[in-house]
Amino acid sequence: MANGANIELALFAPYNEVVELIGDFSGWKPLAMSRGDDGWWRVSVELSDGDHLYKFRVKSLSYFAMGETLDVFDPYALHVTNDEHENSIVRVKDGQRVWTEYVWRHDDVPLPQNEELVIYELFVGDFGGTNDRRGVFTDVIARLDSLQDLGINCIELMPVKFFPGQGWGYNLRSLFAVASVYGSADELCQLVDECHARGIRVVIDGVYNHADSESPLAKIAYGYWYYEQNPDQPEMQWGPKFNYGHFDENLGIFPARKYVIESIPHRRDPLRRDPRHRQLRRPPRADERRVRPGRKAQTLPDRRRARARGSGHHGLPRRPHGGGVAVLTGGSLQSGPDRAVERRRVARRSRGFSRGARSREEWLRIRGPLRELHREP
Repeated sequence: MANGANIELALFAPYNEVVELIGDFSGWKPLAMSRGDDGWWRVSVELSDGDHLYKFRVKSLSYFAMGETLDVFDPYALHVTNDEHENSIVRVKDGQRVWTEYVWRHDDVPLPQNEELVIYELFVGDFGGTNDRRGVFTDVIARLDSLQDLGINCIELMPVKFFPGQGWGYNLRSLFAVASVYGSADELCQLVDECHARGIRVVIDGVYNHADSESPLAKIAYGYWYYEQNPDQPEMQWGPKFNYGHFDENLGIFPARKYVIESIPHRRDPLRRDPRHRQLRRPPRADERRVRPGRKAQTLPDRRRARARGSGHHGLPRRPHGGGVAVLTGGSLQSGPDRAVERRRVARRSRGFSRGARSREEWLRIRGPLRELHREP
């Protein structure tokens, strides 16, 4: 390709026998890749500036497709197309791979401390949508002033990572890619930046208990990242369950832990790091660092009561539980996946406040157990 730059594309699949790269830059003809001792398959391709589509073609080690050839998008890609093809997107600018082109403008605005937070839980699809159109990131930006007028200084986004269909977003196919149904990675950056401009911190729901059954990892080698036999009760099985106890003695890693842990700083320092090579583009702001144990956000004060969710225009089903809460920019609330049942019970009680708890004292009694569940170890 004329005037192109060599860009490396890679897939972590340590025990698959065949991995090839396919993309629009090769006419979707497979390109051979080589596997290193670290389990990564790599190949360099010459790419011009712009966006390029690609996937990996793997010989599956999953129990349901053993030995079959499957095409998967890059589990570490930041961009995935919002169509039935679900192609990964690699962006090249000035001969270099870039993850986002957004220019941050409001890093100097002071943000509230953890004990001062007034949190509004927000479902992008409903909050900015109408009866006939699903909301997107830019719709939320357009309504931030109204949240600020309510006294909200922190929004908790329901999952905004890549998921299929039109649901709540708790069936993630990737912990890295932005939910393209809501917009681009640049638009998510803009949403966070515009929140910061108004002194609003941003929290994001993280799903670390399970994944969608069509996720790339499930197709590459299901048993390497997930339980082949889900240990949860049938009513608590939301999809392939991460097996955090599986240890790869050859590489000295816990594969599920590796993937999830790598996604968390990538989420906290939003889209400003290379998720594969873990190179920070700048130090995290003070408000982006993890909350110290014992520091907890206040509940809504008497003078401010905000409805926690949208009006349900799309008739979506009740969202599944089993994911914790992770922070995108400021603070950290996390919970273990094995505590989903208790979290579900307390969450049902906690929703009473947004529907009109009789007093702040009643709300605090409800909120207390929920705080304990999400407290850091």
